[in-house]
Amino acid sequence: MDTRARDGRRATGWAREPPVKGSSFVPRHSRTISLYILRNLFLYAFICFLVLEAVQGIVFTVRAAEDFALEFLILFPVLLRAFGQALSFTIPVSLLMGAGFLAGRLNADRETTALRSFGLSPFQLLLPVAVAGSLLSAGAFYMNQVWMPALRYANRNVETLILDNLGYLGEGGPIALPPYGGQTLWIHRYKGPVLEGIFYAIDKDPRGKYETFIPAAELEKLNPVSYPLYLYAEKGMVYRGTEAEERRLVVDLREVRVFFDQNLLERQETPTDFVAHVQFERLRIILRFEHMALKGFKDMARSELMGAIEGHLASWRVALRAGDAEAAESSRAQYVDAVSEIHRRLSLSLTVLTFPLSAIVIGLFMRSANRLLPFFVAGTVVPGIFFGLTILGHAFARKGYEPWALEELGNFGLMLLSAILLARILRAPRG
Repeated sequence: MDTRARDGRRATGWAREPPVKGSSFVPRHSRTISLYILRNLFLYAFICFLVLEAVQGIVFTVRAAEDFALEFLILFPVLLRAFGQALSFTIPVSLLMGAGFLAGRLNADRETTALRSFGLSPFQLLLPVAVAGSLLSAGAFYMNQVWMPALRYANRNVETLILDNLGYLGEGGPIALPPYGGQTLWIHRYKGPVLEGIFYAIDKDPRGKYETFIPAAELEKLNPVSYPLYLYAEKGMVYRGTEAEERRLVVDLREVRVFFDQNLLERQETPTDFVAHVQFERLRIILRFEHMALKGFKDMARSELMGAIEGHLASWRVALRAGDAEAAESSRAQYVDAVSEIHRRLSLSLTVLTFPLSAIVIGLFMRSANRLLPFFVAGTVVPGIFFGLTILGHAFARKGYEPWALEELGNFGLMLLSAILLARILRAPRG
């Protein structure tokens, strides 16, 4: 077959044979084409990123503070943290959507046909996306290891924001802070620093700290075994305490009734659930909501997580040597969960590379004149495969079966899909 015929056949599809020397269709890397692909990819991805980030951030903020009537200036820090936490998912998804838009536009404008006619292989179209995705994946990995855990933990503790601004919330109600550290606070109505209908409950022993807001003389009269209690006040005023009180929030209550758990009192004759024991015209309490939410593995930075892994591994070995099967199983489960979290973050970071690559390959395979078809197909298939396989892999990884591989199952699935589609593209020219 002569050179011209062979070159003419290449013009109808992807080149399947090595280029002939001297041919006008010799494929070679073009920096101009690479920059053109990257410029359009990032343009579409940036538009998608703005939309996704706004939606994710607003939805998260509303969910985080749906029970609180907060003004925007108070809510703004939560909104910023929500934007930051959403980056883990909005970056890869926006690149996926941007790649789908790009593939659809290249097909609809016949630009892929023009590039193929000059002998450009699909690998040369994918190369700039792969290089940019690899660099962004490295940045995403650092972000997921260092920044995201801190933002996630701060967002889980949105109640601290409510407490810090309790005197500046404006007017509204009710406010219900869930129990943390054995304490629960419920306020029926607030108007600036003035509170109405305050319910404050403590269900754990605070190591004798009740004397900080109930006179010791009144406690001595009760002679209780322990002091689980709750109180209700008709009105109150909130303000910051003194330096000696570590600038904690202080609530000056009026018309207070304090209730103790009657079942924990000595010399009890008639058990009842709760009986009012003390009444005050005025009572000053210091709110001590410390460490409101315990840190889980997803809330730990990499250094903390590695420390937790080493600690649970040591506990597991100690329990095995001691023959304590129950403690060994508990430590083993904690160790596996911590190791799985490390690999889960790596898997999520790699989506910055695998999502756009898969979307581009799907678009090249389809070659539809419909601009939006690759976007919708890639936007459905890629997340479906990734998250479906990731959930399956995570379930097995938590049982201890090679977390390093199983947590990457979603990315492996996308790589396999891309390889199959690329093989079909190279094998069968499409007219």
